[in-house]
Amino acid sequence: MAAISYKLLCLLFTIHVESGMFYYPWVSKKVPCEVHVENSSSSIIFDCRHQNLEAVPLEINDNATCLILSYYHINKISNVTFQKFRNLTQLYLKYNAINQAMAQPLGFFRNLTKLEKLDLSHNHLQEVPKGLSPSITSLELNANQIVSIKNNTFSELKNLKELYMDWNYLSHNKHYFRLAGVTVRLAFIEKLPQLKVLNLSWNSISTLTDRQLSSNSLQELVFKGNCLGILWGDKDEKYIHFFTNLSSLTYLDISHNRLLKIPSEAFLSLPPNLTQLFLNNNRLQVFIFANFTRLKYLKLLDLSQNKFRTIHISFKVPAVSAVKG
Repeated sequence: MAAISYKLLCLLFTIHVESGMFYYPWVSKKVPCEVHVENSSSSIIFDCRHQNLEAVPLEINDNATCLILSYYHINKISNVTFQKFRNLTQLYLKYNAINQAMAQPLGFFRNLTKLEKLDLSHNHLQEVPKGLSPSITSLELNANQIVSIKNNTFSELKNLKELYMDWNYLSHNKHYFRLAGVTVRLAFIEKLPQLKVLNLSWNSISTLTDRQLSSNSLQELVFKGNCLGILWGDKDEKYIHFFTNLSSLTYLDISHNRLLKIPSEAFLSLPPNLTQLFLNNNRLQVFIFANFTRLKYLKLLDLSQNKFRTIHISFKVPAVSAVKG
C-alpha cells in the first residue's frame, strides 16, 4: 500500500505563522515549524521537517495532535521528550538517527494514549521498540536494521491494523533476515486480531521458524523481494501451505521472489478469497491456469517479467478480469 502524503494524513489547512495571514498567540515565534490547524483547533499539526536539529524543539505546544519531525538529525530523546503531548494522534520520526540504545530502555511512547500513527522508518533500530502505546493502529518500521522478530514482539499492540517491516537490511546489502542464527518468527500475526495490512518485502527471507502464517483479519500481504523460490523448493515441502491460513486475504504480492516454478500444491493452498495476485518479476517458465480453479474471486493476475516457455490454458479458468504478462 502506497504511503499517503503527510498533508492528506493530517488533513492540513496551512497557516504560515510568520506570513501575517494568521497568527496564533499560543505559538512561539521560536518554533522552527509550520503550523497547520483544522476543525476549530481540534487538529493541530506542527510540521518541522528538514530543520537539521538534533533534538525535539521544546517550544512546540502541548496541544499538538500531529508532529512531523522527519528528516531531522534527532539523536537525543529521553523519557520526557513526548510526555507533554497527551493529545498526539500522529507522530512522524522517519529519517533520523534513532538507535536501539535510545529507544529500547525508555518506552517513551507508552504515555501517548491517543497515538494512532507512529512512523519510525529509516532509522537505526535493531529491534522493535518496547513500551509502545496500545492505541497505535499504524506502525512503520521499514528501512531499519531489525535483527529479529519473535512471537510476542507486538503482543501489546492489540489495535494494530497496519504494519510495515520492509527493507530491514545492512549497509552492504547483507539482509539481517538472511544471517545465520537470526530468529524470524512470523507467528506474531496471530496475536494481532485487527491487523489488515502487513508489508515484509525486500528482506530476502529464505528460512523461517514457522511453517505457516495464520490470521483471520489480514487482508493485504506484501511479500515481494524475498526468497519463496528457496522456501517452496525445500525437499520436505514444509512451507507449501505457507499462506493457507490467511482466511481473509484478498491481496498477495509475491513478485521478485526468485521463483523458477510454483508447486501445484502451493497454488491449491492459496487463500480462496484472493482478488489480486502478483507473480511478476520472477523466473517462471511454466504456468498452468488450471491450478487457479479455487480462486473464484481473482480479478487481477500479474505475470509480467517472467521467462515463460509454456502456458497451459484450461477452459475452467476463473473469470480473471485483468492478466498482465
